[in-house]
Amino acid sequence: MLMRSDYPTKYVNGVRAMVKNNVASYTALGLPAGNDFERGYVHQLLLALDSYFTHRGRGMEGKDGNPLNEVRMITDSLQGNDGHGPIIPVLAPNSTIKYKPENSVLGLEIGEPLDLSVAEYKKLAGAFLDELEKRFPPK
Repeated sequence: MLMRSDYPTKYVNGVRAMVKNNVASYTALGLPAGNDFERGYVHQLLLALDSYFTHRGRGMEGKDGNPLNEVRMITDSLQGNDGHGPIIPVLAPNSTIKYKPENSVLGLEIGEPLDLSVAEYKKLAGAFLDELEKRFPPK
């Protein structure tokens, strides 16, 4: 597939609805915060979010450490190490992205464990979709 330079509003809104439903589904379980299921669930949700926009043009995405870059770095870190990494993966650097934790959505440091909550997923997914709409507006 060729790279994408735009995403229809209806498509992005559908992904927003999916994010909202995934958060609501987790909340309905009534599990205590910080449980092992939450971490794995969030990892899978982030991989799914990124996959909906996998063909986004890197040039249009930018390399300034924006939320699109942050999700890319997290999902690359989750998929890295050939599946032989630590039980809780850590945020790996990306030499092509000018990532600064203080300017990021989650404030993660390079090497910090990706022990993410559903609340952090919701925050990052919202920022990701907002940035996507700015950089890849519908035609």
